[in-house]
Amino acid sequence: MPSITVEGELTLPEKPADIKYDTKSESLTVGSGIVAGVTPAVWAFEVSSMQIVKKWLGYRTAKGAGRSANSTSPLDHIRPAEWPHEWTTELLELLSVLQRTIDLRPTGVELLDRVLAGPLIKATDLPQPPPALRQPPGSNRGPAQSSLGL
Repeated sequence: MPSITVEGELTLPEKPADIKYDTKSESLTVGSGIVAGVTPAVWAFEVSSMQIVKKWLGYRTAKGAGRSANSTSPLDHIRPAEWPHEWTTELLELLSVLQRTIDLRPTGVELLDRVLAGPLIKATDLPQPPPALRQPPGSNRGPAQSSLGL
């Protein structure tokens, strides 16, 4: 697993576009600091078409990201003035978790293939839950809710 290191102090970028990733050097520039050892696979890692690292960093800028960046609400414009040290720790943890997830993907694919190739259990072979457990949430009201008219 590549070693992820921080060079210099990470500082608060003004806007998401100020965050830069360089594939060749495998480095991520956050403000005036650099995070080295960020593989292209980690930078590009997506869940439901959302690039995780880019999204995480985008919300940690002076301007913010998404709707809050263009909001007219004064609350949405309350933003940090500097990059907290905790964010550096969180970023390094996020990058490490994503790298480990990518490293374990072949094992996960192999395991899934083995499960899918195994025997199937029919739903009719499983015990049936009692009727009380088949009720939707909220339908089992206790005495406190009943006395309140809920």
